[in-house]
Amino acid sequence: MDARTRETVMRSAIETYNQGVEHVRRDELEAAIDAFSEAIRRNPRLAVAHHGRGVTHAVCGELGKALKDCDRALRLNPNAPKFYYARGLIYRKLGEKALAQADLRAYQRLSRKN
Repeated sequence: MDARTRETVMRSAIETYNQGVEHVRRDELEAAIDAFSEAIRRNPRLAVAHHGRGVTHAVCGELGKALKDCDRALRLNPNAPKFYYARGLIYRKLGEKALAQADLRAYQRLSRKN
């Protein structure tokens, strides 16, 4: 894939991610998950799409899926405070107090740096 094609694919994935965000704003959660999933299909390394889908899964009560997506987002970008915050809240909902506290501390530490 040449540079121009990569740029087009990346732009397409970001546009699809933005559609997912709009669906969340309109409380169209299934459509949001579909859009985030399509953005991930177009660019599996788009960490914010994994995060967006994970948070949306959490809102829908699908905590296992939410945790998997947040883990992937953090593997792709371990310096994003909001990814730790989201995963910390998911851990809290799962009753994993120590893991939740660790992620929320990471969120605070990284937030101070940014």
